[in-house]
Amino acid sequence: MGLAYHTLQDWRKRRTLDFSSSAPNAKWLSDITEVPCSDGKLYLSAVMDCFNGEIVGLAMDDNMRKELCIQAFESACKARNARGMIYHSDRGSQFTSQAFRASLAKRGAIQSMSGTGPHAENHC
Repeated sequence: MGLAYHTLQDWRKRRTLDFSSSAPNAKWLSDITEVPCSDGKLYLSAVMDCFNGEIVGLAMDDNMRKELCIQAFESACKARNARGMIYHSDRGSQFTSQAFRASLAKRGAIQSMSGTGPHAENHC
């Protein structure tokens, strides 16, 4: 089977991802956004609960290294006293880093990631 077949199968899998949640702290989504400022850029990492769309964790810094995402995840876990959630993100280097994965493991979180390509699926 060729590349086109596998690409189609990957697309079909992504289209069936379920971002709804019937309980708080069961599924979280995260991403990073760039915020232009007069003297440079800031990066905001947010964690959203799929149950109600509430932002449960935030971190901001002048870079978008893995520590930014770890800080946002840890702040959400502490604020919600949460463990064992499904944590969905894109495949950015911050989210695939060993340090970030160790942070997820420490909280019993299950990592879920988008496929490559458009990121329209990173929403509830």
